[in-house]
Amino acid sequence: MGSDAVEPPMLRRARSVSAPCFAGTSPSGSGNPGAPLANRDHDLLAEPQRSEIAAKRRAYLECGLAVLRDLARVAARTASSSSSAEGSGPVSTFTSLTRHLDDPARVRALLQIESRLVEHDFPPQLVVENTSYCNLRCIHCSHREMQRPPRHMARDLWDKIVGEVGRESPDCELWPTFYGEALILGEELWSRLDGAREAGCRNLVLNSNGTLLNRNDNIEKVLCSPLRRFILSLDGLARSTLERIRAKAKWDEVYPAAEELCRRRLERGQRYPVIVAQFSVMKENAAETEDFRWYWQARGAEVKIRPMLEWTATGSVRTETIDHEGTLRITCPWGNNTMAIHQDGAVVACAVDYEGLFTIGNVRGMSVRHAWKVLGERLRRPQREHRWRDIPAVCRGCGDWQVAGAEYDDREIAGARPFWWSSPGTPSQSP
Repeated sequence: MGSDAVEPPMLRRARSVSAPCFAGTSPSGSGNPGAPLANRDHDLLAEPQRSEIAAKRRAYLECGLAVLRDLARVAARTASSSSSAEGSGPVSTFTSLTRHLDDPARVRALLQIESRLVEHDFPPQLVVENTSYCNLRCIHCSHREMQRPPRHMARDLWDKIVGEVGRESPDCELWPTFYGEALILGEELWSRLDGAREAGCRNLVLNSNGTLLNRNDNIEKVLCSPLRRFILSLDGLARSTLERIRAKAKWDEVYPAAEELCRRRLERGQRYPVIVAQFSVMKENAAETEDFRWYWQARGAEVKIRPMLEWTATGSVRTETIDHEGTLRITCPWGNNTMAIHQDGAVVACAVDYEGLFTIGNVRGMSVRHAWKVLGERLRRPQREHRWRDIPAVCRGCGDWQVAGAEYDDREIAGARPFWWSSPGTPSQSP
């Protein structure tokens, strides 16, 4: 098996279990492992030794059965892959890497998404930058070239925001981070999430790169948190793919921890938080899309497949699937549905305006509701009225509206989908 091959976890566990001695063979370390063991000799063993031998036998058999189950799933996956190639099975529409505006079906989906956008009195999705620090340098993210200095949000500002959300719109989809890695905050993160719950916030969604999941008992803290969804942005199945795309991440740290998180959740029969394995499709990983989907579905995670974006195209990140020359443009679902707040309280254009090139004020001096209203006049209204010359400059050069419509599993857990989610097969309203 090559270094990039993904070995089933159960097979790894089977390799780590010492081969036990079955009936008729001597226990490991006592003479020739293959020599017959007389019943009288076995009877002379102390009870703890006999119990240890029996335990090893059971462990070996359990691991062997688990390996067989993994191999059976691999065989089934191979068969379904062949079927998918003939037109059946779940195949992402994004793996062809066709430019969005060159695909008639994709254009129809985008126009349908726009037709379903509505104005909201309060932001249905609020993205708050509790930290702008990140420990990776992903090739498809502009954080690595961000000019503003990284900072943590002051606790009193977070408390002010969640206090208003809890009073005004408890079911607002509240994201405690977006440009940074939240687990960097350590114990403060879990304290802030508990504070949001106590303030009345009922729909907390956290995304992470998973690199710190195996530290400081974070797996247990995720499972005991008030989170509705926990999204792991992975973007690769093979070791080389993940480590190339998510530079500085280590497959051997991220994947075992993510698998253990899924295992504990299933073992306990927990409904929330739903664990979501996210995959942004790009040329570096498109060939792994369906294997990634199968791998994480088999471990009890929900899978989200989305196209790569360009983070407003104000940095160096680019994808061939976004068209900057076409004449078609729709109202941006990001701008229509999401309000983003930087760590200093600045309200920016949307969740991908990473430098804060457009701001309408600061929530230290205004309410979330009022900031949303101002943002509506200056950004959402000209977008919906297609007054493209009047939209903010950062929006005019941005093509990220073309990536709207992430793909989710057909199965669904009540209350665990984004606010814009509708039935499977219907284009969604937002990325």
